[in-house]
Amino acid sequence: MKITLLYFASYKEQTGIKEEIIIFDPPSGPNVILSDILDIVCKKYPNIKTPKNKIVAAINEEYQSHEHKIKHGDIIALIPPVSGG
Repeated sequence: MKITLLYFASYKEQTGIKEEIIIFDPPSGPNVILSDILDIVCKKYPNIKTPKNKIVAAINEEYQSHEHKIKHGDIIALIPPVSGG
């Protein structure tokens, strides 16, 4: 499976990259969900300070839940939570 990850704002600063392609053979077969990808990202980039359950993601330009099924070729954009008042 091949996916593209895009890192925005503080995630870009915390990872040191803007985007990357991940190619992997998922142990769970074709049933990979966004939460599985976030596990990989959080382990690879421990500088990401946002708890995994607070990370917002858009898959192919649409916001999705962490249970959304990932497909080969998906583009996943990680968007930090917005704060302010």
